[in-house]
Amino acid sequence: MPRVTDLLDASCVVFPRGDKEHVIAALCRAATTDAWQRQSLEGAVLEREELAATALDCGVAVPHGHIPELDDFVMAVAILDKELDWDGEGHGVRVVFLIGAPEGHQTGYLRLLATIVKLVNQGDCPRQLADCRDPRQVVRWIRDHPLSPPQGAGRRATDRCN
Repeated sequence: MPRVTDLLDASCVVFPRGDKEHVIAALCRAATTDAWQRQSLEGAVLEREELAATALDCGVAVPHGHIPELDDFVMAVAILDKELDWDGEGHGVRVVFLIGAPEGHQTGYLRLLATIVKLVNQGDCPRQLADCRDPRQVVRWIRDHPLSPPQGAGRRATDRCN
């Protein structure tokens, strides 16, 4: 199974401005290098968000999508300069983790999601991440707070995010 720390590097961290759709688009650009994958992932994530918003109560959202165009998992992180009402119901977020998963890899996706939930429930994690102003600082913070499942399949972030 892939680990969060294997899927993220500084090029996968963005600081977008705008509404939820702009944030998701920026995350998909950071997570993929292939235009077809990016377009498919963005569509799948937006479709999933229409079903149910992915905001957590702690100021973090975890939009995600499963698409056949991906051979492996991808991730990206957005740090927002101000709180964004993610679902129109007052669930404000400042940190957004995007997960893109290949079709049929539900177990790996669930493990990544569980890792992120554990990570953001550590102390004051969302605020500390939101205070980061440099992509390397975000990646360093996540690596210093490892909660990833054992290393397994999955290419390193540098294979996809540069």
